[in-house]
Amino acid sequence: MVIDTRIRDWVLFPLLISMLMVAVLRFYLTKYFSYSKKAEKPSKSAMKERMNKNVVALCEKLVAGNSLLPESSFKMRRSFLCKKGTGFIPKMIDAVKANASANALPGGMPAMNPTAIIDMLKNNVVMLVSSMGMFGWVSWLFSGFILAKVPFPLTQKFKVMLQRGVEILGLDPQYVSSTSLYFLVLFGQSGLINLFLSSGEDDEDLAKMDDMQAMGQMNPAMSMGMMPGQGGPDPTKILDTERENIELIRHKFVVGEYEDKLIAKWNRSL
Repeated sequence: MVIDTRIRDWVLFPLLISMLMVAVLRFYLTKYFSYSKKAEKPSKSAMKERMNKNVVALCEKLVAGNSLLPESSFKMRRSFLCKKGTGFIPKMIDAVKANASANALPGGMPAMNPTAIIDMLKNNVVMLVSSMGMFGWVSWLFSGFILAKVPFPLTQKFKVMLQRGVEILGLDPQYVSSTSLYFLVLFGQSGLINLFLSSGEDDEDLAKMDDMQAMGQMNPAMSMGMMPGQGGPDPTKILDTERENIELIRHKFVVGEYEDKLIAKWNRSL
């Protein structure tokens, strides 16, 4: 089976080109909104979150490179970070717990940050509106066409996923409809956009948010479960884990051994 040249020219190519153009436009609009938000003064919650991340990064570097520090320097850093009662990490854990208890709701549920919710919704508006508009346009204009064929055999269970909008019982599951091709391209285009247009971790985060919006189109219940402010990693557990990792280190200064070996080698040569 060979795709008709008219379907290729008037359905396949316009569908792919329009999806690519919308993805690029959505990428730069979201990037613009995120940069305008960064220009504003950060809130106290954002500063505390950044501080927690910096402390976690410091602990990870200390665990990874502890053998390059002399024993006195390592013990000083471990005491500063982990000493019970006066260490920096225990103080941060106590501060986070006190802040969480002060902001908790009467039922014991943690309070959601309204500023974070509003910022997240602002970032999602562009992707949500463009995705819904694009899906409606594709369903109205390109529905009912067969555009591709999978090069390997598939079972009948794949018909629901690969043949949306084409209700033909005897059609081989290898054929892909226009609506299903739209979702397949939607899931894969964020990686392509990230490969050619991204310039750092922030752009990668935008691509991940794009993937979440694509998943939300396939399963609306999943998109409802991704509302901001509902859960997340517990900073107290992360900090406590890093504290335990530092305390369990069996420190050994490897650089000193090489100095002794080098001095011994010079003595033998003399």
